Amino acid sequence: MTVVVLLGNMWQWSGGFASYVSWVTGETAPPMRAGASDDEWQAHQAFAIRFYSLPEARALYYRYVRSIASRVNTLTGVRYANDPTIFAWELANEPRPLSQVEAYRAWIDEAAAVVRASAPHHMVALGSEGPTPWPGYVRTSLLEDHKVVDYVAIHVWPQNWLWYDPVPAMEASEYSSEHSLGGGLGASSGRTLGNAMKMSATYIDEAARIAMTLRKPLVVEEFGLAREGGVQTPGTSTESRDFFYRWVCKHAADTPPIAGLNFWAWSGEGRAGQLLGDPPHEPQ
Repeated sequence: MTVVVLLGNMWQWSGGFASYVSWVTGETAPPMRAGASDDEWQAHQAFAIRFYSLPEARALYYRYVRSIASRVNTLTGVRYANDPTIFAWELANEPRPLSQVEAYRAWIDEAAAVVRASAPHHMVALGSEGPTPWPGYVRTSLLEDHKVVDYVAIHVWPQNWLWYDPVPAMEASEYSSEHSLGGGLGASSGRTLGNAMKMSATYIDEAARIAMTLRKPLVVEEFGLAREGGVQTPGTSTESRDFFYRWVCKHAADTPPIAGLNFWAWSGEGRAGQLLGDPPHEPQ
């Protein structure tokens, strides 16, 4: 087993960029909570993206990166910068530029250089979710953002992106009676499982095309789907989610240059309703 070491976060669950902004400005980050309103999400992002253009905030981040890379594992005696258990260092979880595109790209270049100097034996990843269904808002670019890192990565969240609703969703057994895992997705409308798969396929395939242009591997780094009905209680069916996971795995295996995929998040065996992975606002 190898790990991708995550070095920052666009979101507030682990402090993230907003904490750096708070530390260097003395300002309090906008409050965020599970079930936050759209206005609260917007306020958080507007505060967090100031990280890119604050030299003092970036300096704190780089000091943290160097500290982690230089740390010696007390169990093995191996410095993290030389540890083969580490697959790659990731600059941040789902960084978005929004209105700070120029500063964001400058940070990617700067941060990647710091990581390479601190841990020259490992790969560097960005951690971007990709353009999402709102490219004009998030303003990421798989082509431009991944030029200085070692592989392209995307996240795929059909429910969060309004491609899927677990409440009226088509059952996996109904969908699989019409389409094989390897077959075409066909026409689908509404927020059904079929629509989620159709939209996900388009999203993944476009990312694969861009990765081929960059001549770099692609990793489907995060994906997930809620249980039937969105209910998080023991015994709730996972039929649609299981079907979606099998499909993503097979689609990834059949689509060059996809070189791997990850789950978000895996924290061991657990019962529905338990918090097994960050963030708390997402169905477990």
